[in-house]
Amino acid sequence: MGAERVEEAIELEGATGEEDAGEDTDPVQEAGRMDPHATPDDGPGMAGVPALPPGTVAYRSGMTLEDMERDVIAAVLDSVEWNRRQAAEILGIGERTLYRKVRKYGLEEEVVRNI
Repeated sequence: MGAERVEEAIELEGATGEEDAGEDTDPVQEAGRMDPHATPDDGPGMAGVPALPPGTVAYRSGMTLEDMERDVIAAVLDSVEWNRRQAAEILGIGERTLYRKVRKYGLEEEVVRNI
């Protein structure tokens, strides 16, 4: 008798599971439906993708870890108007370490602002 009441309650809520069947697709099955001959040019590509907000550092193909570090340091310095104490705090490094990295990467305020 208890099982019948549970089934009744489920039916009253409209959650028998039958209506939801097929809505959650398996990613592996979904991948099997993709065109194996599709190329990046076949889709919309980057059309409609918003530009990165100011101060955002994007990975570009072929970038090294040093390239990324340089870009992050430059972006942080620019965002705090070259306040090295504040930049070091944001980056989680000491001011002396930041100073060495600025020298290592040849960062200058004028150069960074023009990137």
